[in-house]
Amino acid sequence: MKTRYLNKNTVRLCCTIFLCHVYDYEALMIIFSFHRWVWIRKIAFTLICCVAICVLARWCANTIRQKALQRMSCIQCNVVILDLDILRSDALRCDEKNIRVIPNLCMLIRRGTNFSHAFSQTSWSLPSELSMVTGLYPNVHHVWNVQRGSLPPSSGTLAEFLKGKGYQTYFLGIDSDAIMTERNGGLRGYMHTNLHAPGPPEWLDAYRSAISASSHPILFHAYSEWLHIPYLLHPGDTPISNMPKPKGFPVYQEQFDPLWYAYLVAHAKDIFTPKTIADHPEIFQADPALRGRLMGDFFKKLDREHDYTQRFHAWDTYYETYMQFINPNQPSDVSYLRMMYKSRLHTLDESLSDFIHYLNAPDVASHTIVVITSSHGEAFGEHGTFSHNDIPYNELYHVPLIIIYPSGAGQTVDSVAENIDIYPTVAELVTGFSPKNIQGVSLAPVMSGISVKVKPYAFSMNYEDVFVVQTRTYALIVYNNSQHPPELYDVFQDPGETHNIVHAYPAIYSQFQHVLSHTLAPELYMHMALPAPIPQEIRTQKVIKNGYF
Repeated sequence: MKTRYLNKNTVRLCCTIFLCHVYDYEALMIIFSFHRWVWIRKIAFTLICCVAICVLARWCANTIRQKALQRMSCIQCNVVILDLDILRSDALRCDEKNIRVIPNLCMLIRRGTNFSHAFSQTSWSLPSELSMVTGLYPNVHHVWNVQRGSLPPSSGTLAEFLKGKGYQTYFLGIDSDAIMTERNGGLRGYMHTNLHAPGPPEWLDAYRSAISASSHPILFHAYSEWLHIPYLLHPGDTPISNMPKPKGFPVYQEQFDPLWYAYLVAHAKDIFTPKTIADHPEIFQADPALRGRLMGDFFKKLDREHDYTQRFHAWDTYYETYMQFINPNQPSDVSYLRMMYKSRLHTLDESLSDFIHYLNAPDVASHTIVVITSSHGEAFGEHGTFSHNDIPYNELYHVPLIIIYPSGAGQTVDSVAENIDIYPTVAELVTGFSPKNIQGVSLAPVMSGISVKVKPYAFSMNYEDVFVVQTRTYALIVYNNSQHPPELYDVFQDPGETHNIVHAYPAIYSQFQHVLSHTLAPELYMHMALPAPIPQEIRTQKVIKNGYF
């Protein structure tokens, strides 16, 4: 009993001494002088002890956080961003089935923190790339496509931030308005750019040259679109499977080119403007044996010159030429198409072999942070479409995000993450603090293990017409159109997003509705009333009509 009394008074004494040191000594003593009012004294003691514990707990938590972040930080380390566009999240799983496709990338991934619930902000490259480097959602930076503006001066980039910290900044990619350019502001802050299609095989030499040319740390951002449809192989490469291919389907570039030329000739009036056709008779009225190649060369010339006034549907010409041999309702055709995507990924992995071995060398890995990600995924008929377009589903939004840093060990975390978080995370790792004027948040607390999550939701969008809010368990899709009903999916039980449960879980819908309408898109609030459910008899008729019974 005496021991308990001493312990109790010892705690009170410590709390009192601490608070007297921090706060006004005389004021506290006045409180304790009210001997007659014992109940006031007890309440005061309780409140003071609670405050003391809260202050002490917060101080301890901040101290632990700071020490943990200091242990994982890599101040002034080099930063390498492997921006592998059109890469699905499931394509970088290093399981027994996939290890033979990406053995080199898996060597790098095993050293890093793999965010299994990472999402891009859009389903195509330009706005998603700009979100990655600015830490802002597309409806804030407002750069959606070639015709829709450039970054406002107030939108800073990761390259600008690191340049201000003494970094030399490099970007390797392609000269295309479909990704970051000087024209749209995406390359703002990059001091050295090479846009003449330096592919992954040349990245190692470029990185070594950058290292040797500077005594300062460097940001090396390398972009590749090797996985873009058509998934064609180069001479000497072979598909990863010998499964039978669809009749007439091109596997190599030299097989595809004549087919593309023929498509241009057959659809010239749909691809080029009437004025262009009239102004270039030497091309469009040339000998039939030469016309296709001449049109192809002219088409590519317009692309290089960023001339969008003389032709339409640039991307469609490649897609339609390639996909004319695929029957989307034939599973074997779809399987072959996906196999060719993986074959192309395998050639990308092989081309990165030397670079990855270099980055894994102990003397390089000790002062280098590597980020592997993609601006969007790729569809293979999961919701009726192929390649990437504006469908709002996770075959396009769910992307890989792996961050490798010197003091880290291989781990997979299921915390929600977004591509807009790359900027603040890298900034905190190499400078010790994260910018506050952006929408992304640093993932460093999750990587260090001092936090389970840093955000409960991820947001994606297609223009300002469709918005998606996701957690690890649910995905809500809202259309900025009162005619299109919202969709809610339990992505844990239904990863393919095939069963809309919005009417079965109105409470979850209401929660997501509040988050989306008040956090990202207030203008959607008027369109987010839950529509009346479809009567059961009509639903049954539709199921029967669609062939389920």
